[in-house]
Amino acid sequence: MRAKSNIFSRVLHCLLLIGVVTCEWQDFDFSRYHHQDDIKKLFDSYVEKFPTLAKIGSIGKSGQGREMYYIQITDQVDTAEPGEPMFKYVANIHGNEVVGRQLVVYLTQYLLENYGKDERVTNLVDTTNIFLMPSANPDGFESTSPATADDQVSQLCVGVRGRTNAAGVDLNRNFPDQFRARQNDPIQPETANLIQWIEKNAFVLSANLHGGSVVASYPYDDSVRHLQRGMYSPAPDDAIFK
Repeated sequence: MRAKSNIFSRVLHCLLLIGVVTCEWQDFDFSRYHHQDDIKKLFDSYVEKFPTLAKIGSIGKSGQGREMYYIQITDQVDTAEPGEPMFKYVANIHGNEVVGRQLVVYLTQYLLENYGKDERVTNLVDTTNIFLMPSANPDGFESTSPATADDQVSQLCVGVRGRTNAAGVDLNRNFPDQFRARQNDPIQPETANLIQWIEKNAFVLSANLHGGSVVASYPYDDSVRHLQRGMYSPAPDDAIFK
């Protein structure tokens, strides 16, 4: 359990440092948000530049047919190393919460550009199988605001538009509940893709990046009575989380 906590702290440390990265991809505009295809092109360039460290994949398609891309980063990306822990960051499950989406893109760049240069980053990549998904809700993101005249995503991702997926379902509340037998909404394609991805891979630690408030929610933040306040719901790993 201590190892899991150390993995999270090391990846979080890298996430906090990404502001110091200097971009070497001159054809990628880091001053704005990007379409899913833009991120795919950027990830492809990472894989081309770091073929032994990075691999791009998709867990499936969204309701509107957009690929749900992730990038895998580790020192032997084509080899399953026994005992190496698998970690994942997933962002933008609420399409209008865009900060996490950008941070995952920047974290990708930070890890790859600093491998072999920064001891902490090198050790992290050498000892952890890292998976980074910029958007779990690409359809919601695309609807946050109209495209500008030159077909770029607007800088203004504000309000609640795009929070849900294209079917109007809050994906963050669409997963099976440990206390609730029936779902309020049918399982969405994006949710099903995530569930299958999780079930097929032995992730030992994960985090879902949101935006809007300074909150850290740990599993399992619910109770059989579904009280929204005044009820402490400790996880089996409660001592570690503290």
